[in-house]
Amino acid sequence: MEKPGETAGTVLVAVPGGKGLMSTLAKHGFRVQACKNLAELIKRFDRSTDAIVLRQTTLVPSKTHLLAKALATQPPWSDVPVIFLAKAGSEGKKASQRALQILGDANMLVLPSPLRIVALVTALRAAARTRRHQRAVRDLFEQREAALASISDAFSVLDRDWRYIYVNNRVLELTGKRKEELIGHVIWEIFPEAVGAEFYQRCHRAMETQQPDHFQVFYKPWGRWIDTRIYPTSDGLAIYRADISEMMEQQKRLRESEQRLHVAEER
Repeated sequence: MEKPGETAGTVLVAVPGGKGLMSTLAKHGFRVQACKNLAELIKRFDRSTDAIVLRQTTLVPSKTHLLAKALATQPPWSDVPVIFLAKAGSEGKKASQRALQILGDANMLVLPSPLRIVALVTALRAAARTRRHQRAVRDLFEQREAALASISDAFSVLDRDWRYIYVNNRVLELTGKRKEELIGHVIWEIFPEAVGAEFYQRCHRAMETQQPDHFQVFYKPWGRWIDTRIYPTSDGLAIYRADISEMMEQQKRLRESEQRLHVAEER
């Protein structure tokens, strides 16, 4: 069981000569990891990180851009808080402004000297709560991804500008495309041969009327019969497509057999 204030993740601390600070944070229930410099901190930075604590002198220009890159390339659910310990006076103010400019949209808090431990502990506890919420969002996102990926139909989502915003693996198999060829791209630009065809018309009608649709059509470019269900959403369209070519072929053979039987009976 976690102690009061104890975090689920790790606090990375890059504060030269900060043994006393590390000890104090550990006593307050934080799992701290000392980093001798910015390069080591970046190396240790991962999904388990709850917060980053930096002293002004740690943010050396030659490595700062690497930290900015690491923060900018976090997963969509993640926004690790950065606590910047600045010097007092104009020097600390200028350094804080530079850090804010370099780190861009980073979730950064500046604590000026002299450092008040209660302020740092409060900030880290808030960071731990934030990270717990973020990980809960991650878990929900991963559960949703697993559920959508398990759908046997080709499932895709289009936004109102007709751009793919989600595809499962079955879509990739059906279209012969890679995920990066679809996500963010307009469906009619990827498949121009579909423009004006029944699928195109039905999608536009569903978008305009906000009414679901269900139909079966033979798509010549793929040489397949496709069962299609279209559901309007607040953001665009959700589309389920299934290859029913085998079923249609079986039905065709059955009809032919029935016709032959009927002809034989009439003779």
